[in-house]
Amino acid sequence: MAIDTGELPIINLDGYINPKFPADKERVIAEVRDACNKYGFFQVKGHGIPLSAQEGLIRGLGNLFHQPEEEKAKLSFLKNPGRRGYEAS
Repeated sequence: MAIDTGELPIINLDGYINPKFPADKERVIAEVRDACNKYGFFQVKGHGIPLSAQEGLIRGLGNLFHQPEEEKAKLSFLKNPGRRGYEAS
């Protein structure tokens, strides 16, 4: 089986969020569809989320995962009816 060593697609969502032309939204939708079909995932830019919020999220995740196991277990997805929360590996 051949391995595709190409880079992950980076999709600019600005054309969907702030379209300048009628076809912009359809172009972004097609890019997302194609990336999902070929790779299963992709990177995005132009989403409008401030860098400070992105950095805050990363810090928060670090804080969570550095907690003792018993603290993380209190946030278990098994205790949440929506099955969302911490899952030990």
